[in-house]
Amino acid sequence: MGFSGVVDFIQEQAGYLLTIALIVILLVTGFKRQWIVMAGSVFGLAIIAIFITTPTILGDIGEKIAELMNLG
Repeated sequence: MGFSGVVDFIQEQAGYLLTIALIVILLVTGFKRQWIVMAGSVFGLAIIAIFITTPTILGDIGEKIAELMNLG
């Protein structure tokens, strides 16, 4: 297993960890009726999940912004 295999394994495990964390946070905040915390947690974990599953998205976003602003 090469380096890319290790990276894929870590990304997969991080996805599982985020899913478990989301379920726990949703259950805890749901029982406490903390709706704003629940919504913020879902939004925050979704953003983190996007960057874990596709780490090149930061570069793509930067290139798109530079293209829109005619920076290069």
